[in-house]
Amino acid sequence: MTTSYLSKTKKSKMLYDRAKRVLPTGVSYILRFMEPYPFYTAWARGSKLVDVDGNEYIDFWMGHHALIFGHSPPNVMREVKRQLDRGTHYGTSHELEIALAEQVVKMIPSVEMIRFTNSGTEANMYATRLARTYHTHLIEKGIFFLPAKSASLSTAHTKADIEKLLVETEGYLKNL
Repeated sequence: MTTSYLSKTKKSKMLYDRAKRVLPTGVSYILRFMEPYPFYTAWARGSKLVDVDGNEYIDFWMGHHALIFGHSPPNVMREVKRQLDRGTHYGTSHELEIALAEQVVKMIPSVEMIRFTNSGTEANMYATRLARTYHTHLIEKGIFFLPAKSASLSTAHTKADIEKLLVETEGYLKNL
């Protein structure tokens, strides 16, 4: 397979050699690296990716699993193009954010309100802030967010668990 891949991906190899000069391991995100080098996508449609050498691949990754309709679905592309004529990033409040929030609240019964964030880090910062402000109320309700040593959050399931973990993290919370 390696010989076949090398012979079919010469432009990708050139891009990889170029990328190694400015990107660690030649990729912008470590999950994109593959031996002997990654292929470089030129375009995508539906479930297919086409690299700069014209090779077609079935995309099982689908934009980190975010592209539930596939690449460039016509109805989404039409709406994106329509919105582009109106503006790209207002940086102000607008009706579409209200409509999206209403849809989320309608679709998920346990959600009463929603705060949109740009990342998991930002969401966790809001959760920590909420926990600091309302931690007594949250403990009574059995809801709490705790720092973890890994990239994910630790969770507690009972009031006793929460109280035990609160004692363990008291110093951390005071220093936030």
